[in-house]
Amino acid sequence: MKPSRTLLPAILVLVLLSARPAGAAAQPADALGVRITGNINAAIDSPGAGAELSYQHFFGPGTRIEIDLGARIHDYLPGQRKVHPDAMLATSFQWRWPMGRRAGFYAGPAVQFGRPDYGLGIGVQTGFDWYFDGPLQLSIDVRPTWNWFLYDHFDACFGVGLRYAF
Repeated sequence: MKPSRTLLPAILVLVLLSARPAGAAAQPADALGVRITGNINAAIDSPGAGAELSYQHFFGPGTRIEIDLGARIHDYLPGQRKVHPDAMLATSFQWRWPMGRRAGFYAGPAVQFGRPDYGLGIGVQTGFDWYFDGPLQLSIDVRPTWNWFLYDHFDACFGVGLRYAF
């Protein structure tokens, strides 16, 4: 007996749905954690340190967006020894290239906004991440940006992230 042509689309849909969980397990859909940062502001020679709440959302194989919300404390006024906090929101679209089963390299354009002394920054974010056997992800990256507001300057933000992947 020949299979009915009306059953063929249903069988195809079932096969595709059953294959989806296996592909989803190979790469997590989201990751949430912290990114500890340090930066060098080349315009005023002012190092700083801070922390960011970091969220990553995967769109598909090899692409994701990262959104970071954080604050840094540093001495940013030339000639003054006053510690000043900066709040910021940064986002980057990343392409990720696997290097083996657990590690990967990523890079993509980045935008940051909200620092009271900078305003808007445009640059790139590039780094390396590692997924452990469990749900943890470790990343090391750099986000150099060119910033505009009170004056134009270059800023390089280095980060180490620890996220829970789910």
